[in-house]
Amino acid sequence: MPPAESVSDGLGRGARFVVLVLGVLLVVHGTVVALWLAPSSPIRDAVGQDFLSSYVDPYFQQGSDTLGIGSNRVDESLQIRARVRDSPKGKPRTTPWLDVTEIETTALRGDLTAARSHQAARRLATTMNYAVLQLDPAQRRLLPDITSEDTPTVVREQLVAAGDRLRPVVNFVAADEMLRRFSSLWLEATLGDAVEILAVGYRVGRREVPDVDHRAVRTVTGRPFAWFELGSRRFYRGTPEARAAFDDYVRSRRG
Repeated sequence: MPPAESVSDGLGRGARFVVLVLGVLLVVHGTVVALWLAPSSPIRDAVGQDFLSSYVDPYFQQGSDTLGIGSNRVDESLQIRARVRDSPKGKPRTTPWLDVTEIETTALRGDLTAARSHQAARRLATTMNYAVLQLDPAQRRLLPDITSEDTPTVVREQLVAAGDRLRPVVNFVAADEMLRRFSSLWLEATLGDAVEILAVGYRVGRREVPDVDHRAVRTVTGRPFAWFELGSRRFYRGTPEARAAFDDYVRSRRG
């Protein structure tokens, strides 16, 4: 009889190494999270609160003073509006603020399978809030005065001249362009062809529950938003494909 062929009943060396590495990472991750949730102890103090907080992402952290799972301490908002003209010879007017974040939140309530793109407004608000907070106070004071006549190059030059660091300005200009395009496409899908959009405007808000020893409210929704006013921007027309996609997207958000 021919010799029986040997059949491997285990993983290859490379696969075993990958499994081992993943196992170690899972153990480390679980240990760090457990230490972050645990009360004060010699081991926790040795690791350090700063390290634990930086790993677990303090931006959405919960403490023992929050109400429960899902009660984030930080909330952010995006509101947009447009400068429009109802007819070629009509007088320009400004539309009311449209709370895009609230529209998305309402549409996603109860939806456990929402894609990341369905929370675009909140993610853009988070990105822009972070970009603005990285700017110097003198640079932030320039933002409400930006007009639709100012090109990104002009905005960048003005911000660089008012501060000491270049990287925050680069980050702001990039976030600003994303927000300009998003706002333009959303407003066009909302307003339709009934008006001519001349410019778009937007602002981002941020609110945070203060520490338990210095607050009168227990939920983030009980706090008012602090707004960063960002002036107005050139209207972005977009491609026919982008406009068609946003028409469907906005229709699904607004019911």
